[in-house]
Amino acid sequence: MLSDPRLAGEPLARLAGMLPQPLPAAILIGGRLLEHGLPALAAAEQALAQRGYAPAFGFEPPVARGFALAAAPA
Repeated sequence: MLSDPRLAGEPLARLAGMLPQPLPAAILIGGRLLEHGLPALAAAEQALAQRGYAPAFGFEPPVARGFALAAAPA
């Protein structure tokens, strides 16, 4: 669960590229991070997709965003 607002923007996308192996099965973004990082969330979503993550869990977008490891990264 990622919620620290200091990760908002570019740091969140960079963090997605530095995830440890084995990759976590799920990543949740919420709280202040979602509130402050919403404008740059597309870059983080793209970075997560490159690692094999897909949107998941059906949270309401203003409340939380969830991602599950869907496939092996390319």
